[in-house]
Amino acid sequence: MTDFSVPKRITDILSSNGYEAYLVGGCVRDFFLKRPFADADICTSATPEEVKKCFPEGKILETGIKHGTVTLLIYGETFEITTFRKEANYKDNRHPSSVKFTEELSEDLSRRDFTMNAIAMKNGEITDPFNGIQDIENKTIKAVGDPDERFTEDALRILRAIRFSSTLNFSIEKHTEDSIFKNKELLLNISAERISSEFNKLLTGENAEKVLLRYSSVIAVFIPEILPTIDFNQYNPFHIYDVYTHTVKAISAAVNIPEVRLALFFHDMAKPSCFTRDEDGTGHFKGHADAGEILAKKTLTRLKYDNKTIKTVCFLVKNHYMKIKSDKIFIKKFLKNCSEQNFRFLLEVIRADNLAKANFAKKNLSLIDKTKKELKDILSKNECFSLKTLAVKGSDMENIGITGKNIGKALDFILDKVIEEKVINKKEAILSNPLLNELTQFLS
Repeated sequence: MTDFSVPKRITDILSSNGYEAYLVGGCVRDFFLKRPFADADICTSATPEEVKKCFPEGKILETGIKHGTVTLLIYGETFEITTFRKEANYKDNRHPSSVKFTEELSEDLSRRDFTMNAIAMKNGEITDPFNGIQDIENKTIKAVGDPDERFTEDALRILRAIRFSSTLNFSIEKHTEDSIFKNKELLLNISAERISSEFNKLLTGENAEKVLLRYSSVIAVFIPEILPTIDFNQYNPFHIYDVYTHTVKAISAAVNIPEVRLALFFHDMAKPSCFTRDEDGTGHFKGHADAGEILAKKTLTRLKYDNKTIKTVCFLVKNHYMKIKSDKIFIKKFLKNCSEQNFRFLLEVIRADNLAKANFAKKNLSLIDKTKKELKDILSKNECFSLKTLAVKGSDMENIGITGKNIGKALDFILDKVIEEKVINKKEAILSNPLLNELTQFLS
């Protein structure tokens, strides 16, 4: 969304039925930041049952009914509508033990996390009891009231604070920051799914570099695997940073794609466990890419990432140290075993990794550009690098007497010959005697 015209219709309908209703939270914050907003949240004096009666033509989902929240689907949009409420003690550092409805907007705003999210707006009228607008103008994240209370109530707010610092490029007010460090262990009580969702947003923020460096001890609560990398001297002329700082610099240099940045977060995580020094004192990390793949899979699985993301990130970590070549045969052989998207992701990982090294180590950057150019040429010419575009199929193998498992072996052999440009990708050329003789010897 870019304006409040549709959300205003919702608050107007609630108001016309005798209830108070305000836009609140992130959409109001983003309005003052002149940013588009994805969701428009509404708080109201109406109870969930009363909200239902106000919108007979809409579809109501009882997404958080026990906390006073319903989701309204209407006018092609989705709105979360929550009754003014105040909360009892939180039982698990995440959920209130009970919720009590109130008729006071001020009580509702006082339970929110940060001042910038505790602003309500109705028909241009602003309610800002905690000076959230001033904090937005000063680019400051500040807890509403006592930060220890806010973070004890809901420990996810700790991670949300540093995520906002990354995505909005805001600093965190001192008392709020002190409380983050003091209470960081409470993150152990938060579900893995919520952690991974916030962490992804943090990694793709414009201020990710500063946040990852400043709050490494907070991140280590849920990813303790990073602890050995912090301040780990690499003793290698290609590297001007310790392992963790290099990791963060690489993330900052990368394209803003979650899988790429996640892979960079893990790409050198296994270095400390693989570290050796030669007689000259130079550090080496043999096998760190393979070990990193194992570490990434274990950690991402624990954090409940989806299988596709885990597979992609592990592929990128495993291959980030490979030597790229810009010739077509190399590229097509690589594309034979991975998707075009993953190959592009890998080039971005390797580029960012090089940008975070010593200047003389950046010589590979031009090679990556050449590889991208060759890739574009391969794709534009529809050159064959997969069985999908191979001119012969399994039925053709059966026609020449090849059966069973040998069909797959034969097609793979032929595909390699096409990729290596030893035969053109045409059925008559592939089924000619010279290649068939080689194929027979290969299968025998």
